[in-house]
Amino acid sequence: MGPSRAMVRIRFGVDELVRTRVPPTGVADMVEAVFSIPLLARPTPVFAPWRERLVSRLDQRAVPPLLDLLPDYNPPLFMIMRTDDPARLADRIESVPTARLAVDLAAVGRPGPLGRGDRDVRRAVTAALARYHRAFAEDLPVVRRIVADDLAHRAAVLARGGVVGLLESLHPGVRWRSPVLELPGPDLEITLAGHDVWVVPSVFLRGRPRILVEPAACFIVYPARDPLRLTAPAPEGDPLADLLGRTRAAVLRELAVERTTGELADRLGVSPATASEHASVLRAAGFVTTRRDGRSVRHGQTELGRSAAGR
Repeated sequence: MGPSRAMVRIRFGVDELVRTRVPPTGVADMVEAVFSIPLLARPTPVFAPWRERLVSRLDQRAVPPLLDLLPDYNPPLFMIMRTDDPARLADRIESVPTARLAVDLAAVGRPGPLGRGDRDVRRAVTAALARYHRAFAEDLPVVRRIVADDLAHRAAVLARGGVVGLLESLHPGVRWRSPVLELPGPDLEITLAGHDVWVVPSVFLRGRPRILVEPAACFIVYPARDPLRLTAPAPEGDPLADLLGRTRAAVLRELAVERTTGELADRLGVSPATASEHASVLRAAGFVTTRRDGRSVRHGQTELGRSAAGR
């Protein structure tokens, strides 16, 4: 038997299960902004059109300091602040004790001048953050619509499948093993002691869910469904997008090359569950064929799908 996988394990009591709920809104605007910054360097295909639009209006002085600090989806804790106001996050960066900066940066493997309390580096980061937010804020109305639709979906899952059904719907790697919720991530045990538990979608978070534990609440932040809606509207005269919608048109075009569900999800920057759902709808319409290959499931275009996609 191989070694056990590293997992985050959250131990629930009856009280915490009862107090697990869907919030009225998603993560705060500044959390979305922080999660979006790594896409400047490594956009997935689904986010590439968004990145092009953002870069076209972004002051390029913002990019180097932010990518040095946030090269991936593992931000230091002092950068995660539930606020819609960039000035409040800037104030935190300016005022957080040097020892706290050093600990948070070391925890994500990013020691450097900021962790040593360099005031000029702090000012460069806060100035870059202000410039970035001015460009990023133009997309917030669409972000909020995607989040609202995801929350409506989770509320329906909660009503239909209860709290366990809700928790297991957040990511394919989430498992309920009563009384413990297991999630992909570092080896970590969290015991909830009367916390409220909120499940919160983020449009720009990619990969596994993230856990934020505060004195009175635990937040499970997970990738929102259907981030493809963030891309530019379908070009005029795209009959496939008019017929299927932009998301499923993108799925069908990706399947010009046969792909597993996981490969399709990676290509589009969506969860495997979302990729599988879209492939199933396209299969029912006769555009896609699915076959099992060992432990994987592979999808590809049918003749009808190739004709529709124009390839």
